[in-house]
Amino acid sequence: MFSVDCCVVIILIYWYWYLPALISLLLYAGDVDIQATGGIQVNSMPLVIQPVTATRPMKLGGSVSATSLHLSNAELALLYTTNSLTLGGVYTGTLTVDGVSLANNASVVNLWSQATSATSSVVFSGGASNFTQPLDVRCTSNILVST
Repeated sequence: MFSVDCCVVIILIYWYWYLPALISLLLYAGDVDIQATGGIQVNSMPLVIQPVTATRPMKLGGSVSATSLHLSNAELALLYTTNSLTLGGVYTGTLTVDGVSLANNASVVNLWSQATSATSSVVFSGGASNFTQPLDVRCTSNILVST
C-alpha cells in the first residue's frame, strides 16, 4: 500500500506469443508515502521512482523535506525487486543520500540525478550510508561526499 502526491504510474508491457509480460514499473511522483502494510513489490521487474516535476530534488534517508521527493529508510526497506532499483532519473534535481541503510534484494541500486540543470548532483551527506548491492551513481553535475 502506498500513497502519492501528484503521480504518474507507468507499467511497461510487451507482447510475446500473445501473452503480456511486465517489463518495469516507473513511478513519477511529487512525494511518496509507502505504508508498512504491503510496500511496493514488483518481484523480477525493474523498479524506478523519480520526481514528476523537472529538477525537483530527491532525498533518501534523513529528515523529511517538504520540497523534495523523500523516501525514509523504512520506506526504502519496503521496495521489493530482484532486478534493478532506480531512484531518481532525468527529472531529478539534486539527489541527497543521508544515512541510508539499504539491504534489500535488488540486483543493483541506481542513484541518478540527470536533469538538464547545473545543480543536478548526487550528494552523500549527514549520516553514513550503507548499500549491500552494487551501486551505480550518475549525475549531470557533481558527485559530492561530505561528513
